[in-house]
Amino acid sequence: MFPDAEIVLYGSQDEVFRDLVLGRVDAQVSDSLIAQEIFLSSDEGADYAFLGGDHLDVECYGEGVGIAVRKDEEELRDAFNEAIAALRENGTYAEINDTYFLFGIYGGRPEGE
Repeated sequence: MFPDAEIVLYGSQDEVFRDLVLGRVDAQVSDSLIAQEIFLSSDEGADYAFLGGDHLDVECYGEGVGIAVRKDEEELRDAFNEAIAALRENGTYAEINDTYFLFGIYGGRPEGE
């Protein structure tokens, strides 16, 4: 996806953020929530920002996260799905999202949010 990039592997995300601040790397790719909570909201991350929009390539990053329920708990699964759909439709989800995150954690927003 980034043919001109030199990939550098690290032992921890903290090391990546430290090298970014020290100018040893120009950019880093990580989970948006980790980047926001650990780095961008810190004093060291104050001069940095997200760049390039969402990178939601399923081949690279997988399907994402979810709520696990037992296979035979169809009623519970359906209740979760209905509750999430209702929150997204009535705007509550966007309100909660915008209170705590700088980006859409659902992987995009429905029309009108």
